[in-house]
Amino acid sequence: MRFLLSLLFCFLISGFYVLAEVETPETLSEILQIRSENALLIIDVAKKYPDINFLKEENPDKIVIELLNSKYHDSFKFDDFVREQVLSMLSFVSDISVSDSANQKILVELNLKPGQKFLPKLASKKDNAVKILLLPADVVITLRAAELYNRAVKEQKAKNLERAEELYKEVISLDSSLFLARFNLAAIYLDTAKYDEAISILNGLVNDIEKQPGSEPDKKENLIFVHNGLGIIYYVKGDLENSTSEFQQILKLAPEFHEAFYHIGLVYEKKKDLKLARKNFQRAVDLDKKLADAYYHLGMIDVIEKHKKSAKSNFKKVLELAPETALASLCKQELEKL
Repeated sequence: MRFLLSLLFCFLISGFYVLAEVETPETLSEILQIRSENALLIIDVAKKYPDINFLKEENPDKIVIELLNSKYHDSFKFDDFVREQVLSMLSFVSDISVSDSANQKILVELNLKPGQKFLPKLASKKDNAVKILLLPADVVITLRAAELYNRAVKEQKAKNLERAEELYKEVISLDSSLFLARFNLAAIYLDTAKYDEAISILNGLVNDIEKQPGSEPDKKENLIFVHNGLGIIYYVKGDLENSTSEFQQILKLAPEFHEAFYHIGLVYEKKKDLKLARKNFQRAVDLDKKLADAYYHLGMIDVIEKHKKSAKSNFKKVLELAPETALASLCKQELEKL
């Protein structure tokens, strides 16, 4: 009996190992066919989808696509007829080759015609087909930059500033003409008190905007945006002269830009020049009757100069325009004192 139990035990163990050998190997993607439609390279597959890896080539005239965890299906055939069929739909490709290796990997190599710059982008994996879009290099770079930019904006909104900074830098390395990425990076440097880095970025933007081709209204709008950022950063840094200079640059471009007057008012207020501060705050509200912040500062100047009636009027204007804000709470406190 003991002998029979031993045999049974050995049988069960050996059976377990046989089963294990069947289950453990990973199922490979089987490549059925390679074809093309317009700018799409299509790889028909069976069992599962391969992992796709686009190799960076020193030779810009070549695209190399790795199909990982893959092997040829028994029916796969890539002869001259198939090659010509593929090339007929990819006018920018001069030749294509397919090869496999011992480590369950298949390489698809495309040689581009002279002067052509294209890059691959995974379009989809569905209906037992992998579709790879072959786009002009500048389009792929722009799409990638846009994708990273959107991720950076989300990280910045979530206050993950370190990660947002990394993403914006990657965006800029791909496409330095993406104006908002550079501006938002400067905003992060402002938030993290890296004032010199922020100023450097925005000064670079001013130079690039002035040089770039485009309509004058667009350039003017962008320059106003950047000069306003520079003025705020200089103000926070305590460099009041440069801050004033930046806001005055805005007024040269747009003499009716109310925010510039408001910020110049803040500069003069900080300098204790209440006469010029009042003049600029008043000009700001003359241009924008809903600028609650300017009314608040006018009210505070009135308090200092003991114009009680005018102060009440300005504080009440803030309560009317922005009733549920922290600014309104400050005005209520001032009105109680008056």
